[in-house]
Amino acid sequence: MLEGIRQVGKAYRESTSRGFIFSLVNRPPEDRDGSKKHLLAMDFRIAEGCIELSFPELSDRVCEEYLWVGNCKGSIPQDRLTTDQLRYLFFDALPNLNSKLEDGELKETIAEVVGKFFTEAGVGSGKVRFLDIRKVRDFPSTIELPQAEDVKKFQREYIKLFFKLLKEHYNFSDKDFGLFSLLIEGKKPSELEEYVTYLERSMVEEQFKGSFRGTCYVCGREDQLTFDTTRLPDKFYITKLIIFSSDLAGKSKDAGFAKNFALCRECYKDLISGMRYLRNYLSASLARNTLYIIPGLFSNPVEKTLTTSWMDLSRRLVVSTFTPEGFLKFREEVEQELKDYQEFAKLIDYGYVDLLFYRSEQSSFKIKRLIREVPLRRVQEIREALEETRKLGAELLGESKDWLLSLNGMYYLLPVRSGAEVEHRKILDVYEHLFLGYPLDRNLLMHFFLTLAQVYYFGRPDYNVNPGNNSEWGLVRSILQTQLLLKFFEKLSLLKGGGKTVEANLEVLGEDIAQYVRRMGYSEEETALFLLGYLIGEIGARQLRGSDSAKKPILNKINFNGMSAKRILALSNEVFEKLDQYQIRKYNEKTFAVMKSLLDAHIKNWKLSEAENVYYILSGYAFCTYQMVTRNKRGEEEEEQ
Repeated sequence: MLEGIRQVGKAYRESTSRGFIFSLVNRPPEDRDGSKKHLLAMDFRIAEGCIELSFPELSDRVCEEYLWVGNCKGSIPQDRLTTDQLRYLFFDALPNLNSKLEDGELKETIAEVVGKFFTEAGVGSGKVRFLDIRKVRDFPSTIELPQAEDVKKFQREYIKLFFKLLKEHYNFSDKDFGLFSLLIEGKKPSELEEYVTYLERSMVEEQFKGSFRGTCYVCGREDQLTFDTTRLPDKFYITKLIIFSSDLAGKSKDAGFAKNFALCRECYKDLISGMRYLRNYLSASLARNTLYIIPGLFSNPVEKTLTTSWMDLSRRLVVSTFTPEGFLKFREEVEQELKDYQEFAKLIDYGYVDLLFYRSEQSSFKIKRLIREVPLRRVQEIREALEETRKLGAELLGESKDWLLSLNGMYYLLPVRSGAEVEHRKILDVYEHLFLGYPLDRNLLMHFFLTLAQVYYFGRPDYNVNPGNNSEWGLVRSILQTQLLLKFFEKLSLLKGGGKTVEANLEVLGEDIAQYVRRMGYSEEETALFLLGYLIGEIGARQLRGSDSAKKPILNKINFNGMSAKRILALSNEVFEKLDQYQIRKYNEKTFAVMKSLLDAHIKNWKLSEAENVYYILSGYAFCTYQMVTRNKRGEEEEEQ
């Protein structure tokens, strides 16, 4: 994985012409409320003795101009001229930066700025130094400073006062800003060469102060090395714990981390750039998990190297399988960028992606799952299987967006308990099998599907699936989607079919039923259960007629935890009685006859599990109910025309 990230960083650095630090620029903070955010720029006009404000709208260009490379991590004193925390600029960043800069023009200028534009006030028994907002142009020169007993409370009140004045004079509030920055005499941070040099020194060179000669863990070259990883953006590569070091020797220049966790300067830079590029451009979300998509190239005969264009297309190809919208969007984008995609498609057999699922909270970084070296050809196969499954759904059930499955949609067909980490790993297991082509356990899927039915039928709130207001329709639609999901897995050779397919003359039941059963590849036992469920659907529809209740009592005959073959036989007899009771036997005699003949032929040597028994009954019920609802809907539309 480290080698993959290094390659990403190397390719990114080679694509940027402005130097290493500019490869670390972050993208604008996300707009959670959908509104456009601004950067609050405070320009120190030394000769005039005032601070001028400007409010450029955030964009990638603005982030680069103001050199938004993130705040200092952990307990490292803040020293950045651009930050997403205004209090850093008001109180500590500039004095901290001044103390760390080497002697030169910028250090002298910042010292002058701190002297002219910062002031002090008594707080509790001590003093606090802060930016004097009375120097802001258009702000009143007489402002009553807040009174507070401790520094933190003073900082909060002071910033609150600033935004109150900002609202009065410029009509901006704190919610309008995503970033804050300082300029000196009109020069933005990216235009201050000494500041750019300082950033690189603080991020890289300081980690090599205690460097030693050795072999780089990542590239294998002999060079000056460091094992100080405290400045790496993501903390999955750490040297804090001695148990990770060779021979438990810890931080030693000739043993411990020096042997298994030491990096040369170029690999160190590539890793930092790679991690930033992952966060900026190669991140995604799947099943409520965040992940990095790390592209790579297997050795290839065409001597191609990783490029930003290749990385972008690799990510878009993978993400296109996550949602139906992404699937369609990728197809449209491919048409628009045909030339680039043709080049990509030529080399697709040489490419792969690592999928790193993670959780990041403040400075901690926890890897939840790493799925290594997923061939891009495999991703393409998944796309093709999704499309084939959609066509199958349209053919058997009619055109609907519901039949275009997706990897994210799959998350809502495989329910897990909300908040249960162990349960959520099961979903990641399924994704891993899907991407790497490992066989899936049919019994596990049946367990998921019965749980799904329970969530909808009983309205269980403790799962990741929300039944919504119409749980009856949700049950029908989701069971039909699981049917297509099984076919999707079969197309990718993750599941075997259900055994010997049915040989009975199903055409007597009608073309729709016969085609559905045959295309789904049901075995004779599965067909019997499907037809039993279909009859339950007929009875349920009749029970709703003239009833004030939306419930179907016949569904209470199904045990959603599973049913034995003996119980299935008893249920078939009850269904027969209900057909008579509701006077619909004459319309369903053929269906019942075929169902009963198949049931009797296999009941003494029944092969399906109790979970499968219920699932295939529900499949027939869902098919019957879906047909009735869509036919009625079509009928109403034709009458209106």
